[in-house]
Amino acid sequence: MDLNNAPAHAIATGCSIEAVLAERIVAARQELGSFSSLDEVFVFAQVEEGPAARIRDYAVLLPR
Repeated sequence: MDLNNAPAHAIATGCSIEAVLAERIVAARQELGSFSSLDEVFVFAQVEEGPAARIRDYAVLLPR
């Protein structure tokens, strides 16, 4: 799942996370323009350890 381009509902489904967290990821992406690392996603979207592990299994960061 591309966290730099996918809509929130796709991120939630594709990464098996709650919709609220996916919305935070999209909001952080809009503020930054794009993410350069998953750690950046986790810091700016305030992702906790459990969801972060699931995201690591499914996420990629393609250029915008």
